[in-house]
Amino acid sequence: MNFRKASSFFFPSFILLFIILFSACRHNGFQIEGELTNAKDSLIVLEKPDFTGNWVIVDSTRIPASGKFTFKGEALQNPEIFRLSIGNRYVYLPIDSIETIAVKGNASDFGAKTVLTGSKDAEKMSKFETDLAASIPSLTTEKARSDFKRRLFSDYLQNNRGSIIGYYILTKTIDGKPLFNPIDPVDYKYFAAVATDFKMFAPDDPRTALMEEITIEAMKRRNSEKGLQRVIEAEELNLLEISLPDENGVDRKLSEVASHGRPTIVIFSLMNEPESPEVNRGIASLYNRFAGGVNIYHVSLDSDLHAWRQAAANLPWTTVIDMDGAQSANVRTYNVSRMPAFYIYDAAGNLVNSTTEIEKVPSLIL
Repeated sequence: MNFRKASSFFFPSFILLFIILFSACRHNGFQIEGELTNAKDSLIVLEKPDFTGNWVIVDSTRIPASGKFTFKGEALQNPEIFRLSIGNRYVYLPIDSIETIAVKGNASDFGAKTVLTGSKDAEKMSKFETDLAASIPSLTTEKARSDFKRRLFSDYLQNNRGSIIGYYILTKTIDGKPLFNPIDPVDYKYFAAVATDFKMFAPDDPRTALMEEITIEAMKRRNSEKGLQRVIEAEELNLLEISLPDENGVDRKLSEVASHGRPTIVIFSLMNEPESPEVNRGIASLYNRFAGGVNIYHVSLDSDLHAWRQAAANLPWTTVIDMDGAQSANVRTYNVSRMPAFYIYDAAGNLVNSTTEIEKVPSLIL
């Protein structure tokens, strides 16, 4: 027998077998790894909401003396909120795709001081739940609740980028009552800001359409109750601010242009490209069509300041220049991928629509 030939045949076959066995042992999904003290023989249940919002049991297990337990699930198409329950105490977990979330704490205060790690969303969820539990006793007045929600927006919702945490916080209930109410004129802005983030960063998430629907319906109801009175408040939470120089070198803020109780169109384009004259004619048509009934804030990403200033000099709408071009922070903030790009704010200062087709702009203005 040729031992060398046999060895050379056996070695790759062994490696192949190892790979097959290793692949079979790997779990192609998410995993929850828990470790709880004072939990021996406690029944812990994994649940997730169904399409009606009711919690249904996914799996359960008895926690051994070691306090360690594991749940596994198939990879998710979209992020979901799950929860672990021991008796009437709960820990909520954001799960995305095939990540592993670690749960640590004490069974006696399960939910109050339980720590989640393994992803940024899990850590944010853990921080929010701890924050909420500590704050609830002090939320006895309308001002206290309003201040608390403003802080939640700053800490968890602003620049949410379509994270499921935003949806979870906005739909949170305390003692059977919603923490945030989209009909409330202040809370409405929080919903609009998160809905905009979902639309921009998670367009395929099923919650995106729901958030957009909630926001639009709330806006219609508010307008109806106010007799369609629309007022821009001094502090806009969800307006994505831009401050750039106009053709005279004067800094012009978007918030100042959009503060006249009218819809606002923010445009990103180039002023000195072959297609620019046609784009400008289309913008002029919009401007004339609405007869001053809309604000236009036109951001040019040109690199030739002199040529841009000449082209912008006689335009009747607000035109500013961003010399950073495609590398601009404003381009990243608005997630501009093609030009021209049009972003539509309603009269209340909420970013409600966007398109790259100028023909669609009139139908998107609310």
